[in-house]
Amino acid sequence: MRSESILACLLLPALASSATADTIYLVNGKSKKDIKIVNEGLKSVTYKDGNDQGEVDADDILSIEFSKMPELVDIAESRLVDDGYFEAIADLEQYVQQSEGKEQRLYPWAPAYAMHRLVELNGIVGELAEVVKAADRLIQKAPESRYVPFAYMAKAEALYDLGKSDDARSLLGAFGGVVDSKQLSDRWRIQGDLFAVLLDDSLQGKARRDKLDEIVARAGTKYPVVRNRADAAVGESFLGEKKLKEAEEVFRSITNDPKADSRTLAAAFTGLGDCLFQRGVDENSSGADGSETLSEALKAYLRVVVVYETELRYVPKAMFFAGRVFQQWNDAENQGRAQQLYNAVMRDFGGSKWADEARGFRR
Repeated sequence: MRSESILACLLLPALASSATADTIYLVNGKSKKDIKIVNEGLKSVTYKDGNDQGEVDADDILSIEFSKMPELVDIAESRLVDDGYFEAIADLEQYVQQSEGKEQRLYPWAPAYAMHRLVELNGIVGELAEVVKAADRLIQKAPESRYVPFAYMAKAEALYDLGKSDDARSLLGAFGGVVDSKQLSDRWRIQGDLFAVLLDDSLQGKARRDKLDEIVARAGTKYPVVRNRADAAVGESFLGEKKLKEAEEVFRSITNDPKADSRTLAAAFTGLGDCLFQRGVDENSSGADGSETLSEALKAYLRVVVVYETELRYVPKAMFFAGRVFQQWNDAENQGRAQQLYNAVMRDFGGSKWADEARGFRR
C-alpha cells in the first residue's frame, strides 16, 4: 500500500523508538516508561515497575508499546514495515490458535492483543466480514480485555459498511447492555452513542451537528478522545456544506490539542487540508498569493499519507489532494510530483473514488 517513492519526497520526520521495556502512552500526553505490562483488563491495565506494581485506568490510555512479544506476534508486526498485511494476519491467526487454552506466563496480555490486531488489520485490508468474525472471537474469548469495547465499535462500523445498518444499530444497543453489566465508565456509553450518530444516514446537516454537539458536551474534558472524534465529525459536516471557516476552526482545535486516536487525527488533518486547499485556490483566483496557504494544506495532506498511512478512509483522498496542491505550482518539478502522486493513488487504491479522480488529472 505504501509507495516508497512517495515517502521519499515527503520529508516528514519519523520517530524511532529505542525502548527496552513496555511504555504506556496516556491521553494527557504523559507516559509510563520502562515498565512491564502484566494484564490489560477491561477497566484497568496492571504493570510492574521494578519490584513495584501499579495500575492505570483503561480510559486514560491512548496506546501501549510492547518491547517484547511472542515470536509469531513479533514476526507479524515486523511484516507491516513492508506492508505485509496478509502475511501478518496469517501469523497472528496461527498464534491465536496455538495459544488457545494455554497459560501465557511470559505474555499474559498477548492473546487478546493478537485478536485485537486481527480486527484492526482485517479492517485495513478491507476484509469486512473477517472484521466481524475477529471481533466476535475477541468478545467471546477475551471478555475481560480492554480491547472488547473497541471490538464492538469496529464490528458495528464493519456491519454498516457491509450495508447492514440495522444490525449495526442493534449491536450498539447490545453494547449499551455491556456497559451496564460490566459497569464500564461513561466514556463507553458516550462513545456508543457517538457511533449511533455516525452510522445514521438519516441525520444530516444541522440535525447531525446538534446530536454531535450533545456528545461533545457530554464527553467534555474528561474524555477528550471521544470528544475529538465527535468534533471531527462536526467539522466534516461543516465541510460538506462548504462552511469552510467553521470547519477549519473545528479541525484546528483537534490538531492543536491532539488527544485523539489516529482515525480522528487523520480525519482532522485531511479536513484541515481541504479547507486550506480551497482557500489557497480562491486566493490565487482573486489575484492574491495563495502559496503560503497551499503549502500549509500540503503539509496537512502529507501528514495523513505518512503518519496515518493505515487510515485508509482518508489516505487516498489526502494523497490525491496533495497532488492537486503540487499542480497549483507551474514549475516542472512540482508538476512531476503531482503526477507521481496521481499514479500512486491509481496503483495503490485502484477502484476507489480517488483513483478515478486521479485518472482525470493524470497526463
